[in-house]
Amino acid sequence: MLCRNAIKLDPCQSLHWPRSVEGRWIPAAGRRTKLLVIEALVVMTLSGPANESALRSIAARLYSIWRDEPAPEARGCIGKMISALMERLEKLPYKEFMQGNSTVTLGQLEEAADSSGVNPDGYLDHLSTELADDLREWAATCSGRHRGHGRLATAEHGAHEDDETLAVRTFDRLRGHPA
Repeated sequence: MLCRNAIKLDPCQSLHWPRSVEGRWIPAAGRRTKLLVIEALVVMTLSGPANESALRSIAARLYSIWRDEPAPEARGCIGKMISALMERLEKLPYKEFMQGNSTVTLGQLEEAADSSGVNPDGYLDHLSTELADDLREWAATCSGRHRGHGRLATAEHGAHEDDETLAVRTFDRLRGHPA
């Protein structure tokens, strides 16, 4: 359900993301469940606004997965995605990123990014590389913060056409359709 509706969700709205995985991970879940949650997170992010709030959200959420995931090959894939965000994160004037009940420092994100690795499953390795490339492209466009009502609570934002196009392309790739 989460994966099917990810393109409609706003990464800056905490109510759009399940509380059970906000700032934490589900290491006991099955592999398929984990992959679907990660896919939903990335598609949701690529479909939403390209601003600092969304960038902070994806960084903190990916870090919580990396921190709590016991499988080294999965951590390597998540590290690859975090690494894709680092160039833009390092340009921000602050070094702490809060999402839900979790605060992550730039140093912690750098540690996770340094763990980037090749997944022994060639298909998953290829997909995680594509997702990382899409996140890198998206992160480079992130700028500004929401200026309307509720900005301290990260108020609602509309999707940008370019972000939507990128998300659709990513989703199609994940489903095995050519870009």
